[in-house]
This record gives sequence, C-alpha cells and structure tokens, in this order.
Amino acid sequence: MPKKKINESIFELFENARTHGDCEKIHTCGQYFPRKNPPRIDMTIVDMGQAIKNNVNNYLQKIGKNELSGSQAIEWALVKGNTTKVGDNPGGLRIGCYI
Repeated sequence: MPKKKINESIFELFENARTHGDCEKIHTCGQYFPRKNPPRIDMTIVDMGQAIKNNVNNYLQKIGKNELSGSQAIEWALVKGNTTKVGDNPGGLRIGCYI
C-alpha cells in the first residue's frame, strides 16, 4: 500500500474518533513492526465520547432498521461504504481493512 494511502487511512481513523465520538480529546498509542511479514502498524485510539454502538443504532433507527449489538455495530461500521454521516459528503471506509 502506498505511503500516501497509509497516511490517509490513519488520518481517517483519528478524524472518525473526533467526529463520530463528538469529543475534543483523543488518546492514542501505537507501534510499527517493520520486521513482521508483512510489516504492520498496531494502534489503539480511544475517545471519551459517543460509542460506535450508539451512533450506528441512532442512524439505523432513522432509516427504519433494527438495532445492533456493540460487536455487530462495529462489524457494520467496517463494511466498505457504510457510514452514519449524512449530507453531500458522506464518509465510509474507502479501502479494505481487516480485524
């Protein structure tokens, strides 16, 4: 994956925490493992705002869908194109990811 895409993806994670968490502060730590095969970055991002479960279920309720559990809401949020943003500039993952 090109360096620019990696930077964009990491930025999107922080922007999502700020925007969807509706908070001012984000706590994070991470480490790059260049010798792993394939190389990888492990990160933890914590905001003290709204939970993913609440945001997803509020959105799903507005469009007439059933409520999800916390783990189901996270899985929903990781599907390419799913987003709780509304308006002319919706979000959603633009690249594949894995857990």
